[in-house]
Amino acid sequence: MPRLISLLLILAFLPACSQYRLASLHDVEIPNYEPREVVVPATCEGLIDRAATRGMEGFTEAEAREILFCQQQQIIRTQEEEAAAKRLEAHAAAARFALQTATFVLTGLIAVAAWVF
Repeated sequence: MPRLISLLLILAFLPACSQYRLASLHDVEIPNYEPREVVVPATCEGLIDRAATRGMEGFTEAEAREILFCQQQQIIRTQEEEAAAKRLEAHAAAARFALQTATFVLTGLIAVAAWVF
């Protein structure tokens, strides 16, 4: 009797799932994990190397402002790279959770089907 009731419940809920369809690759939007482009002028490396070896004393005011700008651009570039890495880690964690959930549901369905039949 319990098996008959379980079978009836499964048959009752099975049509509710028929409205859903499997997703295809064309339906899934693949996110971009590349960091956004941050422009750093070509003169920055030379100025920063010179400032690192000699200090800031020998620079004009314009060169000092350019060094500050270059440093800010490099900080922004680093932040963009870190944000892209965090996005990738977050999506990997979500995919791992979805896979674990799907495995759990599929295992449960197989167990119920084995118990019923």
